Amino acid sequence: MYMSGTRITFFHYFMSVLMAILSAYIADSFCRWLGLDEGLKTGIIGISAYVAPHFLTGVNALAKAVSKDPKHFLDIIMRNKS
Repeated sequence: MYMSGTRITFFHYFMSVLMAILSAYIADSFCRWLGLDEGLKTGIIGISAYVAPHFLTGVNALAKAVSKDPKHFLDIIMRNKS
């Protein structure tokens, strides 16, 4: 995870590009496995490459929130479980 605060750094861009490439590769493999049409495959790869860096930013925000007060987070999970 990259916890660089609100500052946009080179590492932030590098991780975004890396995540986009990795998600495009995973989406392509998944589409081949499902045997999807080429036109549909292009759209799925494009959407997954666009969403991946934003998803990583969301996971980063969740990790920051949990690390501030892990007991509260566990209380929420245990309350919803029962």
